[in-house]
Amino acid sequence: QELEDEIERWIKASNVALKIPSERRLCHRVFSGLSSSSAASDLSFMEVCRGSVIQLLNFADAVAI
Repeated sequence: QELEDEIERWIKASNVALKIPSERRLCHRVFSGLSSSSAASDLSFMEVCRGSVIQLLNFADAVAI
């Protein structure tokens, strides 16, 4: 039962993570004034998302094993 609860929470978190395009647009707006705004916003977006995505994928990997 505990694993099923964790999987349900993982599914909810994954669904939130799939809404990334709106977050990416926000990042582009924040960095629009910089000369290399596209590169800066992409790097910032990747840094912000990296930890959460790794946690989501590690959980899925652990459940699969």
